[in-house]
Amino acid sequence: MTGWETALDLFENNLQEAKKHLAGIDSDPLAIDPLPTWPPPDLIDQPLPAALRSRAQRLFEESEQVQKRLIELRDAIPSNDNARRRTHHPRTRPASQRLVRDL
Repeated sequence: MTGWETALDLFENNLQEAKKHLAGIDSDPLAIDPLPTWPPPDLIDQPLPAALRSRAQRLFEESEQVQKRLIELRDAIPSNDNARRRTHHPRTRPASQRLVRDL
């Protein structure tokens, strides 16, 4: 069974890794365990201990800041809607010179 302290440690490690990536620091994403579903399934029915609430709140606020920064970076990516237009290829013959066959 996962304890809340262990779960918060894992969350904090993943949060620190995300901050490194945002800061442009190369890091090995395989060096830490990926964050599974949150909270861990065995803690869903377990209340967060009062002693860990301030730490959990701090980590939550930090994760909110990381998410806001990701949104800012996403929105800063220039988009060129005109680049999606279909390319027009010249016809082999002008429309006025098309061959018409009478049946």
